[in-house]
Order: sequence, then C-alpha cells, then structure tokens
Amino acid sequence: TNVRFRKVLMLYLLLWYALQLMQTVSLVYLRVVLHLQGSLALAMPMLFQLSAVAGLWVWSNVSRRRGRVHALRWGVYLWGIALVLALLLQPLDLADGPFAGPATSFATITLLVTITLLGLGGSTAFLIPWSLLPDAIDADPDRPAGLYTAWMVLVQKVGIGFGIFFLGIVLEFSGYVADLGLDQTPLALTTIRLCISVIPGVLIALGLIVMRRWPERAARAVEAA
Repeated sequence: TNVRFRKVLMLYLLLWYALQLMQTVSLVYLRVVLHLQGSLALAMPMLFQLSAVAGLWVWSNVSRRRGRVHALRWGVYLWGIALVLALLLQPLDLADGPFAGPATSFATITLLVTITLLGLGGSTAFLIPWSLLPDAIDADPDRPAGLYTAWMVLVQKVGIGFGIFFLGIVLEFSGYVADLGLDQTPLALTTIRLCISVIPGVLIALGLIVMRRWPERAARAVEAA
C-alpha cells in the first residue's frame, strides 16, 4: 500500500471538495445572503479566479523556497481567515453605490478582500496535491504513473459532482426556495453561510491533519534536484 499516495489523494479530495462547495454556493451566497445584484455579483467570481491564478504563482515560489508542505499550511491559514470573514459578512446596502459612504465603502472593501483571500488560499487545492504526486509515485515505482494520475482525475470529477449533489440536498432540507429570491427562511440563510465557510473550513483543516507527518526533507530534496 502506497501510504504517500493515500495522503495525497485524501488531501486532494478534501481541498478540492471544499473548493467546489464554495464555488457552487457562491452565487447564491452573494445574491441571497449579501444582497449583491447585477454586474457586481457576477464580478466577484471573476475576482476569485484572478486571485487564484495569482495564488498559483505565489505558492509556486513559496514551495521552491520553503517547501510544498509549508506552502500548503500558509495557503490553508489564509484560506481559513477568508472563510471566517465570509461567515461574518453582513448584507450590503448598495442602493447608492458600493462606495457611497464610509460604512458602505468599508463593507465593500471587506468583501473584496475576502474574495481575494479566498482565491489566494483556494489555489492551494489546484497546486499542492499535484506537486506532491511525484513523491507518491516515486514511493511505488512498480506501478505505472498513469494509474495514480487517473485516481487524481477521478477524485476531481467526484468532487465536482458530489459538491453539487450535496449542496442541493442541504439547501432543500433547509427550506431554500430559489423563486423566493431574498425572502428566505433564517435556516436557509444560515445553511448557505455554513456551506461557504464552516464546512469548507473543516475540510481544509482535515487536509492539514492528513499531511502533518509528510516527510518534508524528502520533498525538499526532490525539489532541489
């Protein structure tokens, strides 16, 4: 049994599912919980994607200098801070514009910072598990590398599918009705907040626990080669 690969696969499953759950519920969260409408609501996912692309560059450099597990930890810590902010953000009153007054400007800037941090931290789900995969493959050279890659792709597909399925079931039981727009039950609003903050937070914390005994010296040796 390839213990390293099981760790990488579990890490990827946890981080990827956390990311997919966030992305799936994000538009509902922005429109229903934060009351964003129109182009501003559509711009937030774009900001997330741009931040994630920037995060790939940041964590690649951190990985080369400090090690991949260190990059994972820092990225997850940043991700966790953003999840706390997402949990605490209150509905925005943007009737007069996103920067109409001090309070509105502060709320808008906090939202932008939160989305940016989510992208920077969430990019570790794309980068770190795949960068650790060669170490797992080297630990079991008798099996073809394509087998391990296939498992990673399978986990990716399962994460996407299960994320949509899980969110649909949870929202249905919470009483969420899309046709009601902003007029949702308190339980539905709380459930949406949990799906974009607490549940992903638990998953990424479990990811750190899975990787706590990863042989960093070996990983650095591979990176330095």
